[in-house]
Amino acid sequence: ETHLTQALALITNIEDLHQRSEYELEIRTALGTTSMALYGWPASKVGDVIKPACNLFEQGHGGPEAFMNLWNLWDHYGCRAEHSEGLRVVDRMLKYADEQGDPALQLIASFAAAMAHLWIGDYDQAAKYERDALDAYDDERDKSLVWRYNHDPKNTLLSWAAHRTWALGLADHARKLSDAAVAHARVIGHPFNLCWTLGNSCNAYVFSGDFDVAESRIDKLRDIAREQELTFIGTYMGSSVSALLACEKGDYETAYREGKHAEDTWRSIGGRFFSPVIKAAIAHACLELDRRDEAQELAEQMVQEMEATGELMMAPEIYRTAALVHLEADESNDQAISLFGKSLTLSRQQGTRSFELRTSISMAEYLVARGKQREALELLTPIHDSFSEGRDTIDLRRASKILYGT
Repeated sequence: ETHLTQALALITNIEDLHQRSEYELEIRTALGTTSMALYGWPASKVGDVIKPACNLFEQGHGGPEAFMNLWNLWDHYGCRAEHSEGLRVVDRMLKYADEQGDPALQLIASFAAAMAHLWIGDYDQAAKYERDALDAYDDERDKSLVWRYNHDPKNTLLSWAAHRTWALGLADHARKLSDAAVAHARVIGHPFNLCWTLGNSCNAYVFSGDFDVAESRIDKLRDIAREQELTFIGTYMGSSVSALLACEKGDYETAYREGKHAEDTWRSIGGRFFSPVIKAAIAHACLELDRRDEAQELAEQMVQEMEATGELMMAPEIYRTAALVHLEADESNDQAISLFGKSLTLSRQQGTRSFELRTSISMAEYLVARGKQREALELLTPIHDSFSEGRDTIDLRRASKILYGT
């Protein structure tokens, strides 16, 4: 980074403006990827490097290799939860790649589009672009992309596909995709990419209740990050996944500690993506630790942030957790019922049956506690019976216990 920064300062000595712009773009392209790995995707200094590079590229400087600046800019906006800006960059990427007719650029553009649409909760569009990118990926031709983008498209898409597939109610498929993501990342061998994949691939196992697999991946992530001095990825991703895992396990002290650490790290560099999900884990932990005022404050923040940014990938779970918090604070329970309703409505619109199941379980438990057994069964039975796989998962076991006592 130091050498690249020095080189950037020296280009002012080049008199030929075209040549100066070409050199500047080349240096900024390398510096953008380096800065992302060192400081994290949403860091302001990353944006300071990338935005001028994109302007130079779109003015006609550089070749196809400089296309990665648009990818980096999309990633930067996405991690700051500036999703409208991110989608505009994705549209520019898709348009440019199609105009060039370059399969490699089309792969990268579809790669970004798949994640961008998933993050705003558009599961259908995410699946479309995901298929386009995975179909276009060639193991031999594209394995070098990771050294420019810090992410290999195949294992990154597989790990997000695992989340998407789990959310749609296909836990067995999701865990296979998660395993495939990690296996491919090991073959690629890029340390940062492997750390990221070990962390992001955990979600399908965390929410299925396969805690041992998730724990082993988090431990490996932290080991590699320590060995390679990848402080940011080890600190943020290690803590964020640990917070979700601990919350699902019922280890609320750890969930609170790790969640706060992840949030402090992420917010310190401008990160907002996924923040409502981490806040939900912290809020749930606060409920169990008798920190009810803090839980209430977090519940309000996470809903407001999620609605303001349009980051709806896990919105049903955000609403569900906020409802649980309000059950403890609102004697009338009106706000909690409203939030439960929003969760169910959105999960049904998205087709995210796993989120619908989690909310239905929480509502059923609420109804049973008030002697409304019949209403609870009428709510829970249809969604429980719609699952064709994942019977070993923790949520389906909880639902079965409510329905059948086993």
